[in-house]
Amino acid sequence: MKAETLKVLSALGDPTRYAIYHYLVASESRGATAQEVGDAFSIHPNVARLHLTKLEEAGVVESYVQKPLPGGGRPARAYVVADRPPELEFPAREWRLLSEVATSALAMLMPDAAESLCAEGRRHGLALGEASLRRSEPGLVPETGGSPATSPGRLENLRQLLCDCHPGAEVRWQDGGFSVSLPQCPFREVAASQPQVVCQMHLALLQGMVESHLGPVAASALALMPDGCATCDFAFAPAGHDRPAAG
Repeated sequence: MKAETLKVLSALGDPTRYAIYHYLVASESRGATAQEVGDAFSIHPNVARLHLTKLEEAGVVESYVQKPLPGGGRPARAYVVADRPPELEFPAREWRLLSEVATSALAMLMPDAAESLCAEGRRHGLALGEASLRRSEPGLVPETGGSPATSPGRLENLRQLLCDCHPGAEVRWQDGGFSVSLPQCPFREVAASQPQVVCQMHLALLQGMVESHLGPVAASALALMPDGCATCDFAFAPAGHDRPAAG
């Protein structure tokens, strides 16, 4: 077993550190300071700093010094989830490398690679959404698509599905549609090398999840991490309606 794997297991094996790590996942790309973590978990900032240092040593968390506040004062150190944290698999598997090679090959060999991946992503999204509904109460699966006004249970099921697949996701319901903000992208490493293909596929995957619950929707990307944005933001509106603005 690699030394880095043992470090990760040791760091995340502590219940408090495990909870702190999930807190950072949901804290968007800005992360959190030791003071903020201490306040969130009702522990002294120095204790929080020790936990954060342990996570950083394990490679699952990174830190940076925030910009000084107006009026002086020592700038605080913020902690964020690492861009490329160690992976835990026994024996080791190179799924990331396989994904990068396959995506690059598709982009080179198929002029319509993005279109093909989008179709497959939407199909998988529909399957995930339908499976989620089948696990719920039968009353959440009417013969026709629901709507925010008539199916609150269906909306909650959709919100939970999106958050289960994207930890830290923030769903904002609005008139005529809703937006989803993702502080962490599950395809971030592969998207860094093939953003045009991967980001479109991700949007189609989300669209499939949404359509499995609400029927046909128009989907669009408002912000993407590969473009330098802090989060990935997507908007969805009933088909034929204008795109909802980010909330």
